[in-house]
Amino acid sequence: MFPLRKIVLIPFVLFFFILGFFLYFSKVDFILDILYPFQNTVKNVSDFFSETKNIIMENHKLYETDEKLRKELNNLKLKLEELKYVEIENKKLRNLLGFQKNIRYKRKIGAEVIGYPSQSWVKGIIVNAGKNKNIKVGDIVISDGYLIGKITKVSLFSSFVLLVNDSNFKITGRTKNTREFVFYKGNGKDGGYLEYIKQNQDIRVGDIVETNSPKGIPIGIIEEVSSGDRKFFKSAKVKAFVKQYNLEYVLILGK
Repeated sequence: MFPLRKIVLIPFVLFFFILGFFLYFSKVDFILDILYPFQNTVKNVSDFFSETKNIIMENHKLYETDEKLRKELNNLKLKLEELKYVEIENKKLRNLLGFQKNIRYKRKIGAEVIGYPSQSWVKGIIVNAGKNKNIKVGDIVISDGYLIGKITKVSLFSSFVLLVNDSNFKITGRTKNTREFVFYKGNGKDGGYLEYIKQNQDIRVGDIVETNSPKGIPIGIIEEVSSGDRKFFKSAKVKAFVKQYNLEYVLILGK
């Protein structure tokens, strides 16, 4: 038989044990309830930075892809421009060679423009053909089917071409339609004029002035005809076909 005192203590022990158990777990829940907002905030901040990092990485990849595509596009544009330039150059050379076949000259030498005179008032060009290619003073020079000038100076590897619009350039010619014999002289600007035109000569605006020897190479077009102040002669203004700074390739003709 248990002593009466022990029997009486058992309910109290059980009561305090159960009370302590509930107090312990209630305290844990209370602490968790207090910490939850902070834990949730930390989690949200962590998620935000993680998402931001992913967005930055994706944007960086997109930027790199965009830069790569942009460079490829620029390279393709450059190649296209190079092809266009080569096509233009080939066309010019074909035209030059085609015109060369129709000219009966002993010497026919192709050359490239490599420079211009230092004096701005001199209308001329420098080409990369000289004594090394048997170029001579007096050889005529053409481009795109037009007369552009004549050789006035020759060095070992280059020559100077005096253009038809220089004030020192002179040549005999004919009008294409009326076949009038004329004297052409450069004016130092964009063309020249016809000298010593007799009053009875049929000189018309719009007619082409071309070379007399060799025959038929265009020089320019007549823009204006006037009676002039002199009794025996009238004058005519000619706009030359040559464009000094557009010339790239030329054909030099010599006998």
